Amino acid sequence: ADLCPRMAVLADGKIRLEGAPSELLGQMQGRVWKKTIDKADLPEHRVQHEVISTRLFAGRTVIHVLSDTKPGSGFEPVSGGLEDVYFSTLSASRRAA
Repeated sequence: ADLCPRMAVLADGKIRLEGAPSELLGQMQGRVWKKTIDKADLPEHRVQHEVISTRLFAGRTVIHVLSDTKPGSGFEPVSGGLEDVYFSTLSASRRAA
């Protein structure tokens, strides 16, 4: 984000998103939420929310969800990073396919 003036996200050999990192990060502002859940609850959250990424932390699953409003109880806002830009772009690309 600090070194390049422009960036692009590629998926399936096509440019899916392009722009200045600061602008792309700005578009994510207030739209990324996180919640720590049990792994067994992940399928339910995938049905209810647009889960853009998951990671394991201390034996539990941390999900990042893209939503214009708070997606529900237990979710906390996240300052979206380039990783969230990337994963939300891939998620949108998969939904469009």
